[in-house]
Amino acid sequence: MQIRIAYILLASFALASCDSTAPSGIIDPPPGSAPVDRTQPFPLTDLVRADGVADTYKGFEGGLYFGTNETPTAHAAFGAETARQIQPLNASGAPDPDGAVVLMSISMSNATREWCHQNSTGMPGEPPCTPGSFMGQAAADPTVNNGLVIINGARNGQDLKAWDSPSDFEYHRVETNVLPGFDVTEEQVQIVWVKVAVANESSRPVLPSQNADAYQEEIAIGDVVRALRVRYPNLKQVFLTSRIYGGYSNPSGNSPEPWAFETGFGTKWAIEAQIAQRATGTVDQETGNLTGMPFMAWGPYIWSFGDQPRKDGLVWPRNVFSSDGIHPNEAGVSIVGDYLLDFFKTSPFTSCWFVDGLTCS
Repeated sequence: MQIRIAYILLASFALASCDSTAPSGIIDPPPGSAPVDRTQPFPLTDLVRADGVADTYKGFEGGLYFGTNETPTAHAAFGAETARQIQPLNASGAPDPDGAVVLMSISMSNATREWCHQNSTGMPGEPPCTPGSFMGQAAADPTVNNGLVIINGARNGQDLKAWDSPSDFEYHRVETNVLPGFDVTEEQVQIVWVKVAVANESSRPVLPSQNADAYQEEIAIGDVVRALRVRYPNLKQVFLTSRIYGGYSNPSGNSPEPWAFETGFGTKWAIEAQIAQRATGTVDQETGNLTGMPFMAWGPYIWSFGDQPRKDGLVWPRNVFSSDGIHPNEAGVSIVGDYLLDFFKTSPFTSCWFVDGLTCS
């Protein structure tokens, strides 16, 4: 197994204190201080300090992209290029001004709730999307492009392992039972949002183990993106979001902490693998070959340490979860829905095709 480099400098041990407790409010060390290595989960985005220094978690560099929260320049150009390629397509995948642009979700129960509803794809005849969900909010927002077809392909219990081969049943289900309800085809799917999760996380070690669950998440992401590319030949963009806070769930069940937090590292590493391969040609051992794959990037990053606010104020108190402590209730769904809607409306890689009246330049 290829081992991720732990970015701990020897000087860090002498000059920076190790944080062994959860954050009680995000306060950066004095500017110019050496990187701090944290031993407890800490928002990836807040590991990048105001002075640009990236702190670490168990020796692994924070930030969404190589120690920063900004998309690297060359990768951003790739993202902008794919955005320009998105246009209405007919059922055969040919450009057609009367065709459709399909944006779809995949993955498991949290994803289906946050995107629309736990028992609905969003098509007519099924339960309506929860008002606070992404699809619920998008349907009520007059600024959203009315030529965009948004579909909930995610389903309860279907983690990334259910989507890691183009022959998986979930793709057949979407093709035969979901897309026809929206009068679209696989050839019209151009953007996919993926919620990152591989079930039974707590049965696997945590970082820094060489067999940590974060590596399994990374491997699964690579397999899923390759499967998506086969099923959806006109796919241009894949946006990934790691888990929300898992500290209220059963410690021996699905997605407790720190496993929920560490899905962020698997997500980060898979995206960085595409960036590195495009720059150097080197194939990452865990993620695998990403030649010819769609643009991969972060969607909204929505983990914070329970009711302790991160820098942008995001919190996950117990009362926004259902009784199992894993799934968000309607209040929690609205939090994710807000972040998703804001992401698609403001990201330089999405706003031009998501917002009505905008064009990709």
